[in-house]
Amino acid sequence: MSDDLKPCPFCGCTLVDCDDVTDNNGNSGWHVYCPQCFCDGPGMDCKADAIAAWNRRASDAEIERLRADNKRLTDKLLSIAEWEKYT
Repeated sequence: MSDDLKPCPFCGCTLVDCDDVTDNNGNSGWHVYCPQCFCDGPGMDCKADAIAAWNRRASDAEIERLRADNKRLTDKLLSIAEWEKYT
């Protein structure tokens, strides 16, 4: 892994790499990819932008807010599902 690439946010693999790619239409760009879970970052025009996009992560506060929202919504859905059993 290059020193300026963070590990994969999904599987934690440190073997991520940034590569130039060309699609079937001849358009080229750069993206970071994980060889373990096959996750890849967004295609960008230059290598530096691809690395910056890959390394951009939510803050700890944002992650906690999203987890709280997820729990609230999950609890609400479970409550609705339980209620519907009796209707």
